[in-house]
Amino acid sequence: MEQAEKAAEHLRVPDLRLSNAVFKLQLNDENRETHLKSVMEGINQYDMATWHKYLVDNGTLKADKKLQAELESKVEKKLKEFDEKIEICEKEEGDVDVRDAMVDRAEYLAKTGDRVNAIKGFAQIRKKCHMTTGTKLDLIFNQLKLALFYSDNFVEEKEEEKNDEEDKKADEMEDFKKDKVEKKMNSVAAKKAEDNKKCSIKNPHDLAQNITEAKRLVDEGGDWDRRNRLKVYEAVYFIQIREFQKAADLFLEAVPTFTTYELMSYEQLVCYTVVTCMVTVNRKNMRDNLIEGSDIQEQLYGLPEMRKYLTSFYNCQYSQFFECLANMESFLKHDRYVANHTQYYIREMRLAAYRQILASYSSLAIEYMADAFGVSVDYIDAELSKFIATGRLSAKIDHVAGIVVTNRPDQKNQQYRQVVKDGDSLLNRVQKLSRVINI
Repeated sequence: MEQAEKAAEHLRVPDLRLSNAVFKLQLNDENRETHLKSVMEGINQYDMATWHKYLVDNGTLKADKKLQAELESKVEKKLKEFDEKIEICEKEEGDVDVRDAMVDRAEYLAKTGDRVNAIKGFAQIRKKCHMTTGTKLDLIFNQLKLALFYSDNFVEEKEEEKNDEEDKKADEMEDFKKDKVEKKMNSVAAKKAEDNKKCSIKNPHDLAQNITEAKRLVDEGGDWDRRNRLKVYEAVYFIQIREFQKAADLFLEAVPTFTTYELMSYEQLVCYTVVTCMVTVNRKNMRDNLIEGSDIQEQLYGLPEMRKYLTSFYNCQYSQFFECLANMESFLKHDRYVANHTQYYIREMRLAAYRQILASYSSLAIEYMADAFGVSVDYIDAELSKFIATGRLSAKIDHVAGIVVTNRPDQKNQQYRQVVKDGDSLLNRVQKLSRVINI
């Protein structure tokens, strides 16, 4: 596994561990100095002039003009080297070497955090170079990583779009001047134009649009590895938009074949799988996929807190589960993908626990529930009242007897009534349609 993580180093374009460190740095916890050190080391290692300026502008880092000037000088020098290499390749080497040199330049810009110019570089590669579906997917993955790195719904200004149009016209003039192998170039240009029409990306900084385009390319002929890596990217996107069910399904599929180490470690994948599954799957699927899942259990031995959280809920050890849930709240708040949904997640897990304990009884003493969860009677009373009032919990509280009476909905009768209702609606529509036809 360590070898796989090292092999993924070249895929860290940019390094998402730095954006995670920045998120934790902004929390101002006791490990602030450690996170600050990680961020500054990354900025110096990858010549991140643009990102350094971005963090200074939003108040995360203090201004350092000397460091900013040094970083910009390094970037300028490196870009000159890339431009010279591309020029040499265009004169002396083949198309593949030119494309590789252009990709190296664009990926370097992505590593520095210069998303605007990196995206432009990827666009130039798509326009000028012939690429396989796999290479196209790699460029989309780089755009996905840039979108996740910033996660700020960035949209470029219209002036830059005009510049792109001017670049297109310049490229067309260059292509027009080339007389050799005209037919071949026309066919390639036609194919590129057709691909551009299919492309669904209007804003290359948008995570959802990049995922849609990646799925289209995967369906057209993506290989096994890229198909599996895309599942993890899509699952992270679903977490961000609070689609935990879809995220859980994708994480479960990714566990046995995980290779997306540039996005997260295998331990993190297992943590995300447990967190999303517990709030979405039923007990049977929880047992099959998590409790008895060999891949999950093997990793959970190295994650005692996560293992305790899972087993305490499944084994109905509610007092222990509430303690684990309090620790889980801290874990969620320190994760930049889940942090915005922490309160929602904790509330849903409390509700799941209440439903689970009430499912076994027709009535239950409030005092017994309070003892089982290790909380006061008043707390349980307030919690249950809130969920019952909003229709999230099918039960009634009898304060005189001091019990909670469950009111389970009869699903069969409910389905029957729904079928009758839908049938009546359909018959009414048919009758209205028959009158129109008769007229």
